[in-house]
Amino acid sequence: MRFLENVRSGDEPKAAELKARAAQGDAMSQIILGALYEVGHGEPEDKFEAAKWYRKAADANDPRGQILLGELYVEGTGVVKDATEATKLFYQAAKQRCVYAQVRLAGMYVIDEGIRPNPVEAYKWCNVALVQAKPTDFIRLEGLALWGRRFATINNQVIGLGEFSALKTPLGSVMVTCVGIESNYVNIQVNGEKQERIIKHGDYANPCAEYFKLALELRTTLETNLSSVSIAEAQRRSTLFIRNLDEPGLPESDFLNAKGLATAFFITDDGYAITAYHVVKRNGKVSLRSASGTYPAKVVKSDPENDLALLKVSGRFTALPLQSSSAVRIGASVFTVGFPNPNVQGLHPKLTKGEISSVFGIADDARTFQISVPVQPGNSGGALVNLQGNVIGVIAARLDDLKTLSTIGNLPQNVNYAVKSAQAMSLLTDFEVIKKLKQPSRQERKLEDLAAEVEKASAMVLIQ
Repeated sequence: MRFLENVRSGDEPKAAELKARAAQGDAMSQIILGALYEVGHGEPEDKFEAAKWYRKAADANDPRGQILLGELYVEGTGVVKDATEATKLFYQAAKQRCVYAQVRLAGMYVIDEGIRPNPVEAYKWCNVALVQAKPTDFIRLEGLALWGRRFATINNQVIGLGEFSALKTPLGSVMVTCVGIESNYVNIQVNGEKQERIIKHGDYANPCAEYFKLALELRTTLETNLSSVSIAEAQRRSTLFIRNLDEPGLPESDFLNAKGLATAFFITDDGYAITAYHVVKRNGKVSLRSASGTYPAKVVKSDPENDLALLKVSGRFTALPLQSSSAVRIGASVFTVGFPNPNVQGLHPKLTKGEISSVFGIADDARTFQISVPVQPGNSGGALVNLQGNVIGVIAARLDDLKTLSTIGNLPQNVNYAVKSAQAMSLLTDFEVIKKLKQPSRQERKLEDLAAEVEKASAMVLIQ
């Protein structure tokens, strides 16, 4: 890492001041002090002392401390050699968008450093790193000619002062104008950018470009040995990891290892929620992930016959009113908000809308509606809402395509079902819950306003 090179070159503050700040918990001072002990510059070489100070910074969630301590675990220097611990530390830094850590993780899954080789994981981490890369990152000043007419060599292309050129990079071409050439740097204007860039001799525009290049080379190598299915899986994992960087609350490992995923909706503001029984009946820990975070949930009551379950979590939430389904008529407009196929479609809630196709379900089942609202795996347990914002049903199932094809010879066209709210109300026998229910609304509202409210009241069900 460049950081250790700087320490070796003598770029550090006075020892007494440094130790005082490190002792007070300043992570940067802890890292510098650890580096001084590691390389034996200004302090006696002491790998154990280096590991101690790196650990303090790592425990404070500083990615530089996590990386440096991780490298000691890889080497077994100052700590007991432990590739698993190193991987955990690199992962913590990778979650903070540290490109070096992301590329380092890719390497850990390729090179035999104590972790079982896993080319799919390696490909995933290459992808994660390269998502942050831009063509302009790879601009590099390689040479200067200062006599007579001034020239600069940038990305193997000679460009004169005031000239416009298309610079080739691993991620495509970049249009630039050379607006200044000095003894050890150039000023360039990238097409589309307002400010000029200063590129020093021998440097990339982005110091991470070296790691981006490593990721590109490694990914290209991996592609020759991976099947299209394995590459698709790696891409799925990287997409999920990146989404979770922007959507904290659902750890990637929890999502990948989930036994079941569905939708629930809150019916009281203190955390009672309804979902589908067929999801929570699986053995495992139940959690609800809402916009405010992920919460452990308890199954308070279940109704297997009607495929309903009542859950409880701690906290304050937006709740939806339940309305009797007895007056619902065929043709009524309805919609749902849920989490269909989250590993493909993403973690944000999705809205679909349609009509009541029939007030009877499969084989004229009076307990359910047939609806034209499109649903997918993951929608189960979501609220079926009318244009007054009242819940009149709970999304239950879609007609099985293959079974229907084998039975009648045709594929069903958007045939889905919802359990009527009357069945959900029968689940609520506790007066303490009933008295907390919201009163139904009689006023129709705009769909976008209703959707925002239902989105807040909806949560992803996660079974681990």
